[in-house]
Amino acid sequence: TGGISAQNAASARLYGLELSADLRVTDKFTLTGGGLLGHGRFPRYQSAAIYCPIAFSSPGYAGCPAPTGGPGLASGTADLSGSPIPRAPEVSFSLGAEYRRPITENWTATLWANDRYTSEYDLLPGAGGPLQLSRQRAYHLVSLGLSLADDKSGLEGRLFVNNLTKSRY
Repeated sequence: TGGISAQNAASARLYGLELSADLRVTDKFTLTGGGLLGHGRFPRYQSAAIYCPIAFSSPGYAGCPAPTGGPGLASGTADLSGSPIPRAPEVSFSLGAEYRRPITENWTATLWANDRYTSEYDLLPGAGGPLQLSRQRAYHLVSLGLSLADDKSGLEGRLFVNNLTKSRY
């Protein structure tokens, strides 16, 4: 019955710690890593736009319209003061390894692996409303790859697998 237009929450409070490091173990082997610990909240966000189910009532969401019994969603409002900022996970990290080895005078083979973790976060303020339809669950992404490169000509070929564990996100 309607949509949510862009809104200004007026203010947000964000703080955290982010680190990244690369360690060249040997000329051929490198490890990488990084991480983020963050905290982001709306200090005050009254009358935030949300989606409300129209099939049943939404206790705790006084700004939702009365249910009509039909299927679908309706626009409503909620006080999201203190709620997380959208698209701001509290924890994320990545780990990677790369092994490079010359195979001929000009050609180099590189094998690499990466693992990235992201904690859950909301895609819309308040995850969109009572049904929490816009919440991204925590996930891991694991990727592997192999490349062959001619250092002289710049020609390179790659084989890779993204999302080896078939995480849904």
